[in-house]
Amino acid sequence: YETSTFHSNGVSKNAGVPHRTSKGVFYQWHGDNAAEQIMERIERVVGIPPIYAEDMQLLKYEEGEYYKYHHDYHAGHLQSPIGPRILTFFLYLNDVEEGGETKFEDLDNLTVTPKTGRVVIWPSVLDDDPLEIEDWTFHEAMPPQNFVIMSESKHLGNRNNVEM
Repeated sequence: YETSTFHSNGVSKNAGVPHRTSKGVFYQWHGDNAAEQIMERIERVVGIPPIYAEDMQLLKYEEGEYYKYHHDYHAGHLQSPIGPRILTFFLYLNDVEEGGETKFEDLDNLTVTPKTGRVVIWPSVLDDDPLEIEDWTFHEAMPPQNFVIMSESKHLGNRNNVEM
């Protein structure tokens, strides 16, 4: 795992402090039987084939680490081969006794507690215009207390990632 990055105006930057302190790695799932099975399950849930997906992003939040209020839509992705992120499929890989929630402030402070196997899915774009940001899904990763959170974040785009 390496220090996570965040995007600003389409440019990837080292997060460090103060915006993001988690660690992560992108995992190319093609050819990995277990990862392909996960991708097939994601497809069954959201109805979007894996060819429209970015690589898996495995995230690790240690005690006190966080990802401040942000959005998964990045204008720079409009020019990328896969296009803008339309959905985020977020899977918790372990339980946490305290902290580590994903919080959606603009959705009446909806807060999702980490639990092994729990999935949260949210849109990054509008249903009627998949090039425009969905303003209600800004969110943040709250810091875990005394535990490590392991999660997998899968961003699904609106263009075929294999044929490009």
